[in-house]
Amino acid sequence: MLFEKFLAGGPKAVRPEDSYHCYGRAIDWVNIKNADAGEKGVQWNNDEAYAEGTQIAIKSQIRGIGASDNDHLQDANFANSSDLLHREFGNFPRPPLA
Repeated sequence: MLFEKFLAGGPKAVRPEDSYHCYGRAIDWVNIKNADAGEKGVQWNNDEAYAEGTQIAIKSQIRGIGASDNDHLQDANFANSSDLLHREFGNFPRPPLA
């Protein structure tokens, strides 16, 4: 459904069979503001926080995919989504070519 919305002009989304999320190998995250400093809520567009989070993730073999989707982190052990096709968390059948 998200990919269909993307095709109609909605927010960025990939085909489910190409999504690291569908294999349990990706997360989207957002930085929570420091409540002790009198701030509340989340920082949806804090590029500095995302860059710091990406550096922390690298230590756990997780990587970001760049500024165009800076809240997304995925398993760094798989270079691209085609490497995920036959892993334990999912096995999406490919539709026949037309």
